[in-house]
Amino acid sequence: MTHSRHVLIIDNSLRTRSTWYPIRRHVRAHYTVAHRFSGEIPGDISAYSHIILTGGAGLPLSISKDVEPLHALIRSAAKRQTPLLGICYGAQAIATAFGGDEMLRQYHHPEYGWVEVHQRLPHPLLSLRHKNFAAFENHVDSINSLPVDFITTASSKTCPVQAFMHQTLPIFGVQFHPEVTATKAKHVIHRARHSYTPDRWLHRPSQTDELYDPTLGRDIFRAFLNVQ
Repeated sequence: MTHSRHVLIIDNSLRTRSTWYPIRRHVRAHYTVAHRFSGEIPGDISAYSHIILTGGAGLPLSISKDVEPLHALIRSAAKRQTPLLGICYGAQAIATAFGGDEMLRQYHHPEYGWVEVHQRLPHPLLSLRHKNFAAFENHVDSINSLPVDFITTASSKTCPVQAFMHQTLPIFGVQFHPEVTATKAKHVIHRARHSYTPDRWLHRPSQTDELYDPTLGRDIFRAFLNVQ
């Protein structure tokens, strides 16, 4: 990996560091963090080689004023063919940036905990050893359908779009959280259990140590940062 790479991480969380901080350990390059809720999204992305959109709270709908700059950045990345990776909220933002608000569905099959994901089609960021894998999920809303020129590459039993990519541009999205460690997963599940989260939303909450695979996140981010 060359030193000329400069990664832009868009933090979509309500609290700074809560979503981008676990990602930083995977980014073996110079990086800049911009917090969406603080109005830090840059209008000019020419200085960046790769862009990562983190998870976050809420829905990336066009009616939200703070989403407009994010959608503009996503479209700009597509125009410049800058490699773009969206995680959870970030993946949903990619879908709505190109397909509109109807790409999402609310409270249909929320997922908290460890979900079995199946790779349906070859994906540049997922190796063959991750054809079927356990991924950590922390989302209420999900992608219902994809815009034109995007294809689904992985799904779970209740979420039809777990991973996707553009057919010709270096744009990728995952609904799950490849950056989450076993320790973080336990914390999120504990918080969910004590915040009136319905039990039917929880997936294998006690199997973190058994299901956590550190190679999943490592391989996804490494493959993404190697995309030209």
